[in-house]
This record gives sequence, structure tokens and C-alpha cells, in this order.
Amino acid sequence: MKTLDAPSVVHAPARAGDPETSQEAAQIDVRRSWRHVLNTVERLGTCIAYDVEKALAGKVSPSRVRTAISELTRLHLVTYTGDTRPSPVSTRKCRVLTLNPDGLGDALADDLYKRVREHGGDQ
Repeated sequence: MKTLDAPSVVHAPARAGDPETSQEAAQIDVRRSWRHVLNTVERLGTCIAYDVEKALAGKVSPSRVRTAISELTRLHLVTYTGDTRPSPVSTRKCRVLTLNPDGLGDALADDLYKRVREHGGDQ
């Protein structure tokens, strides 16, 4: 499997006009949260976002977990199975996710991260 050279740090996107606190928040290394989420989903097998949030409590914020899941889905590293499970905290149904067996190359390479930034939103 071909691997790509990944930069040492990948930062979250921020606009020049964003408040200083947003600029500072964008300095986190998103690759760390990607690794945490990928490792957790691999360990859990099939799960819902809530499961990942609970497993990473204290390491990664719930908001960052959900964002990382969205980014990893757009990178085709995490996929939804088509199944749903009841939410443990509401009456809503939650989509079940798992690792994408066809997308486990070098997920943290810069050009893949650029795809997330360029496409924005769900596809």
C-alpha cells in the first residue's frame, strides 16, 4: 500500500477574520484526534458517535470527536453501515459507523486533509 509523507502537524482551518480565541483553537493538531477516533472505532468495531465520545471523554472533546468523525468519513476512512441504533440520551436514532476496510492507507497525509477543507460539508 502506497503511503504519503504527512506533515508533522495538521491544524484545523480558521479564517483570518476569526476571533483570537478561534485562531488559538485552530492551532490544535487535528491528526491527534483523528488517531484517537480511528483507534477507538477500530477497538469498538461498529458503534455510534456517542460511544466514541464516551470512550474518549477527557482526551478529546465531544465536539471534536463529532468533527473528526465527519472529516474521517469524507476521507473514506470511517463509513456508516446503513444501520441505526437508538440514542442512549434521546429518542433519536443514531447512524452506526465502522472503519472503512478499503480506506486504511496513510489517512493523515496533508493532501487528504486538504480534501476535507476543500469539500467542506457533507457529500
